[in-house]
Amino acid sequence: MEHTEVATDVGGSRGFVAEVAVKNFFQSLYYNGLTDFRIVDADVYQDANQAIDFIIHIERHRRGVDVETDDKISDIAVQFSIDKKSRKLSRINKIKVGLINSGVVDDMVLVKFGMKNLDSYYDSWINNERPPGGPFQYSSLEKRKKLFENVIEKIPGDRGALWEEIEPQLKFRKRN
Repeated sequence: MEHTEVATDVGGSRGFVAEVAVKNFFQSLYYNGLTDFRIVDADVYQDANQAIDFIIHIERHRRGVDVETDDKISDIAVQFSIDKKSRKLSRINKIKVGLINSGVVDDMVLVKFGMKNLDSYYDSWINNERPPGGPFQYSSLEKRKKLFENVIEKIPGDRGALWEEIEPQLKFRKRN
């Protein structure tokens, strides 16, 4: 199978490949039982009009004695940018209030995360016959940790402790 180069324009196909790589990374954490939240793809309307690239969907179930139950569902919209100088923040701030007030999401974050080695991650993924987990699994653990912390900044709890549980599993899978 012939390999095609990843386009190098920021925000074009390179941005799309980075977004897919990030979503695959988080979905693999969920599917492997390492997180209790999953990624939900944005639909075309959400992407174009609401600046949502994907949504972090969190379900927490706490069961108490007898009738006490607490099922909390949270949705955090994420706008992802590989351009660290992106000017999307002002647009996000305008859109965010309307999305929260209308109940579409509970919060919204802009994640600016450069991926200067995206081409090499993609090449490694292609050269290894596209294993599950996507191209971002070929990045360093430190890079994945930083991305993890940036994306889940609005999720309550100790993110450092959560990463400490996840990291050994990533090493075990030899993706360091």
